[in-house]
Amino acid sequence: MPRQRGKGSVYQRVYRDRSGKLCRTETWSIKYNNGSKVVCESLGTKDRDVAEELLKTRLLAVPRDVRDYLEDHVTTSAICLRELRESSSDHGRRNV
Repeated sequence: MPRQRGKGSVYQRVYRDRSGKLCRTETWSIKYNNGSKVVCESLGTKDRDVAEELLKTRLLAVPRDVRDYLEDHVTTSAICLRELRESSSDHGRRNV
């Protein structure tokens, strides 16, 4: 099940082997926003549940006011497109 936006992600890195075949690493990595930048961290564990717990721990280390700000200010492309269309129609333009 996909994680809610702004809550980080747990994934296995993808790479190409010598023959060009796509492969996944055995170990899990996490990616999250700490308020000032996106942090990607390889965990070295083969257990997804352990990786999920470590992500929760890392997110709890981010100050609460930063977490609230990130949750309130996540902008999706759909929101941007809708606002652009509204702005265009307000100025008499028909196309975006």
